[in-house]
Amino acid sequence: MTTPRVYLAGPDLFFEDRDARYARLRAACAHAGLEAVTPTDGLEVHTEGPLPLAEQIYQHNLHQLRTCDAVLVNLSPFRGVEPDSGSVFEAAFALATGKPVAGWIGDAWSTTQRRAVLRKVWRDADGRVRDKTDGGLVEDFGLPVNLMLACSFAVMPTPWHAIDRLAELLGVELRANGVLESHA
Repeated sequence: MTTPRVYLAGPDLFFEDRDARYARLRAACAHAGLEAVTPTDGLEVHTEGPLPLAEQIYQHNLHQLRTCDAVLVNLSPFRGVEPDSGSVFEAAFALATGKPVAGWIGDAWSTTQRRAVLRKVWRDADGRVRDKTDGGLVEDFGLPVNLMLACSFAVMPTPWHAIDRLAELLGVELRANGVLESHA
């Protein structure tokens, strides 16, 4: 049986320690019987040609997503209180194409709590939570991320929990002799 391939979506690639981050996620995926695929695996960009650099990366990432069986997405706040928008797109793309998705967020706070800690919210006269920067309503459902994400797939506290969830969704389980096997 082939090992299910899992696309690693998230802002991890923007950090100097991305290789170490990916190495930890690859090892955890391998332990769970999954093959981790990063957005940069096999990426070859060309400075000459018809496609600008951004378009080449976009097309490559869509190809990676299409060839994977599932998506593991890092939803931790990135440059603010929300997840990376590119990662959210990749998770939505996977869902739209029928692929299982599991995500993680590095804290147990709700969206309201996260904004409150940053002193970015207030309650109006009706008790609704509002954002200080623009006065807009803030979702107050107690979810770790926007309801469109939290109601679409499992959002776990750690990547290890999310990897286990994906292995379960993909039908990978540990046999009695300790060898991983796919039942998908």
